[in-house]
Formats: sequence, C-alpha cells, structure tokens
Amino acid sequence: MNAIPIPLNQAKPYLQPADAVLASLGTDARRGLTRTEARVRLERYARNELTAEEPAPAWRKFLAQFTDVLVILLLVATVFVAEVAGSTKFAAAFMSQRKEVWRWACCAKRWSSSTSR
Repeated sequence: MNAIPIPLNQAKPYLQPADAVLASLGTDARRGLTRTEARVRLERYARNELTAEEPAPAWRKFLAQFTDVLVILLLVATVFVAEVAGSTKFAAAFMSQRKEVWRWACCAKRWSSSTSR
C-alpha cells in the first residue's frame, strides 16, 4: 500500500470543529457516504486495516525472560546457594519459593518504612 500524504488542514482534525472536518472530507454526518463514493475511496485509499506482525518465536520469548536484572540476580543467587549448600535440591527449593521470598521482602520493606516514621 502506498501512503497518501495528508493535507496540512487535515493533519490534526481533533483540533478542528466537527463541521470543518466533515467539510474537508467531503461528507455529511447524517447521511454518510454514498455506495459509489465509498467504493471510490476504497479503491483510492485501500482498506483501513493494520497489517499483522509475525509472532515472535518461542525461543526468543524464552530468552527475553533473562533480560530482567532481577531474574539474572535470582539465577546468580541460586547458583551461589547451590555451591554453598552443596545441594541442588536446596537450590531448587530456593527457586520454587521465589514468589514467597519476594513477597516476604516486600512486606519487610513496607514494615520497616512504616515503623521508621
């Protein structure tokens, strides 16, 4: 589809009165477009629809999870815990409880900020 340049007087129709916009578009608010005019405009401007983008592959979505600093920090902490404890079971338990850990950390932060006032 070729982009058709918009005249300057139509560039910001939301700043103009409705009657001025309707006049610049050559239409009537009550009657709308005739079938012939609608067909002509469809041929001239094409359909008013967006083209769909291809969805991202699953591997890219998976790798995108590791761009967050907190996720990387959690993974590093898990490796550290596995090395210190010498057990991958403990590290797995740590990873499985991460929501509770974050919830506890948030509650502790709220509690400490409310008591320091």
